[in-house]
Amino acid sequence: MLVLFSLSLVALIVATSISISYFSSLNQTSNNHVETSITLASKPTPIPTPTPTPTPVFNPNLNAVLPTHRIVAFYAVPGPTQQGLPIS
Repeated sequence: MLVLFSLSLVALIVATSISISYFSSLNQTSNNHVETSITLASKPTPIPTPTPTPTPVFNPNLNAVLPTHRIVAFYAVPGPTQQGLPIS
């Protein structure tokens, strides 16, 4: 019971000291008559930048040595079995 009483007494002292310090700081600011105003600056509108055109990773025509003509070769095995559908 004594412990509960002493804890409540300590809590009362702490609350009183906090309220006294709070009201004294209010009294000091009201005596100075200093007005402060807060101006919120608007955020600037971001300017969109154009997306650059991506360059291809590999371009086979760039500095490539290409043949001037194509050679198509058919290799066949003589006498194979027929595969696929018959052409009619």
